[in-house]
Amino acid sequence: MIDASAVFCDALTVTVPLDQWESLPGDLGDVFNSASLELQHQDEGREIWATPSDTGIVRLQRHAKARVVSVYASGAALGRLRFAKLFGQYLHVLAQRPHKVTRLDASADVACDAPPVVVDVRDRGRAGLISLTRKAVAPASVEFWERLRPDGRISGSVYLAKTADVSLLVYDKRLERFDNSAREWDELDERVRFELRVRNGQPTLADAYAPAPLFFQHMAPSVVPRPADVPSRPHNGFGFSVERGVPALPAARLQARVESSTDLGELCLLAARDRAGGLPYLLRLVRDRYQAEVIRASEDGVKGPMAPSRAPSGCFPAAWLDMPPRAGSESGGSSALR
Repeated sequence: MIDASAVFCDALTVTVPLDQWESLPGDLGDVFNSASLELQHQDEGREIWATPSDTGIVRLQRHAKARVVSVYASGAALGRLRFAKLFGQYLHVLAQRPHKVTRLDASADVACDAPPVVVDVRDRGRAGLISLTRKAVAPASVEFWERLRPDGRISGSVYLAKTADVSLLVYDKRLERFDNSAREWDELDERVRFELRVRNGQPTLADAYAPAPLFFQHMAPSVVPRPADVPSRPHNGFGFSVERGVPALPAARLQARVESSTDLGELCLLAARDRAGGLPYLLRLVRDRYQAEVIRASEDGVKGPMAPSRAPSGCFPAAWLDMPPRAGSESGGSSALR
């Protein structure tokens, strides 16, 4: 049994008219900055934002011939927005514009042994016993990708109606996590994922915000039972509303990005290799970069205070911020971190 609360939006693609390109990146950028996503690429026709660990992306792409802008968000990126309590704000930015949802993945994980579940779905699909729409899935459209797990058992992934507007993927999530991480097999919990994929304008932003009704509309009863507490699906998205969130203050955004930045973490470890001189030198470099950015921003009319020449009271000694580089310090002595 899958609870309604376990279903989540795992991928989302939305298209808006091409004339929205001028305003859309800026409006979405405010949300992404608040969620600590980082701008990885930007040109005249594309922007790519990534989560701090680079596991998830949001891609804005202009399509001149089709006269649209597509906005694709991966599951990890949507998870980051939900974690930051900004998923509703993200959908709000899209909902303010003419739009069409061209792809929505609604998924749920079940903590159970995956091989018998995957095989059962495969066998019932090949027997014509699974229906995702009014028609049963054709046995010929059932694909099984077999994998041998580290524990010697056969598992893998099963696709049903892979190229249709409504399709299903059921796979061994534990095996995928093992492939994509450095963790040992015994450290990972058993998990099987049910992933419903709906395309071509059938879903709405309401389905993205609350995907359980859409999920069980297609999955029950032939794949999984329908829980009694699943609400009705909003008709064509009408009646759906999202409370507009309050943008995070600069201090909160600064804290979130500092705490989640992998680049900053690597800089801290690099400074630690220099032992006593690394931290003050890092602080000096940050101060100099701050100074340069404030000067550059002032040319565009953005005001900001210059870096202090002395450290604030109670912080690091002012002399630390004025220390020269420690030339050859890493090669000249032992290091606590390597």
